Amino acid sequence: GVVTITAPSLNFQVSNNGTTWGASTTVPYTSDILSTIPVYVRYSPQSPGTPSGNIAINGGSASTTVAVSGTSTPALTAGSLTAFANTVSGSASASQTFSLSGVNLTGSPSNITVTSPNTDFQVSLNGTAWGASVAVPYTSTTLASTNIYVRFTPQSTGTKSGNISISGGSATTNVAVSGLGLVEVSINVYGLTQIKFDNIDTTNGFYILWNTGDEQTFASGNQTNITKAYSSPFTGQIKIRATNLADIKKINIAEGSDAPAPINNSTFTVRILQSELLKLTGLTDFTCPQSCKLFGATTLNLNRSLVN
Repeated sequence: GVVTITAPSLNFQVSNNGTTWGASTTVPYTSDILSTIPVYVRYSPQSPGTPSGNIAINGGSASTTVAVSGTSTPALTAGSLTAFANTVSGSASASQTFSLSGVNLTGSPSNITVTSPNTDFQVSLNGTAWGASVAVPYTSTTLASTNIYVRFTPQSTGTKSGNISISGGSATTNVAVSGLGLVEVSINVYGLTQIKFDNIDTTNGFYILWNTGDEQTFASGNQTNITKAYSSPFTGQIKIRATNLADIKKINIAEGSDAPAPINNSTFTVRILQSELLKLTGLTDFTCPQSCKLFGATTLNLNRSLVN
């Protein structure tokens, strides 16, 4: 004969082998004595709460029960983010993503709300449409893993941080975000294979973006003999960045080897807009090499040496 074991509700499942699960299972017996065998039970909550009941056991003209209970707590699980790359204030960084999922959620169908901590950060469901918050829909007690996009949009300079708040379905969690907002001046270079800054003097340190994704950090004080070599002639912008451009007191540029080529009928391989230098309100000394051109209509009001 067989003994039938039945779970009290869909919140519980039973098995005679720990592999095949269902609302009921059977245990065979071949004599009037059933030796001790394990019966497996697992909790499979269908909704939040504290369900309980009795597993019914019947067979061989006998019956008994085993009490079971469980607790289902709504929960949201979110991944983490690394600190965002240094970003110029007023612009947006490349995005990062974290995964969001949930179990035992209440109130379905509904939405999980993901909200940025402030205007220095934005969130998105697709990496295209950005805003202060997004709504993530769920249609059952479970939210499948969903990617949330985040980008850094500093409104001013300095360290920015906070927590992205996530709530809905009677659950909450958060994700920490941080980044450094900077300001910058741009130096245009043409066909350059090497450039050297003999001296950059700052109060609180600075950064140089030599090319896209290639940023170098420097401490405060007089930093000398800063050299960058390019594997092939580089045309683009070198950007000097800081949390406060007024902290930059001195810039001395001394080129190394280069491959000058006429650009707009000019052989200058380094060209600097005077309006860019005017951002450096604390600048007291600026030097530029023979193949460097300072251009623009504005007159600089600082003690500088410019060699052309």
